[in-house]
Amino acid sequence: MDLDLDLDLDLDLDLDLDLDLDLDLDLDLDLDLDLDLDLVNILKYFSEELKVISSFLDHIWSHLYFKKTFRK
Repeated sequence: MDLDLDLDLDLDLDLDLDLDLDLDLDLDLDLDLDLDLDLVNILKYFSEELKVISSFLDHIWSHLYFKKTFRK
């Protein structure tokens, strides 16, 4: 699998994926993976950022739910 990743400052991602898969009848799967370490680090970073955003949205949701429930 060849991955080309272009990052702009506005976080637009352009991914070009080329997959070559060889499947046998006994479901053996041969993959040729060439992942660049920089790409892996970028994906880990975005994964961590999404966790932070998710936690923040959960906090806001619980705060709004609390206000609505106990406002009466």
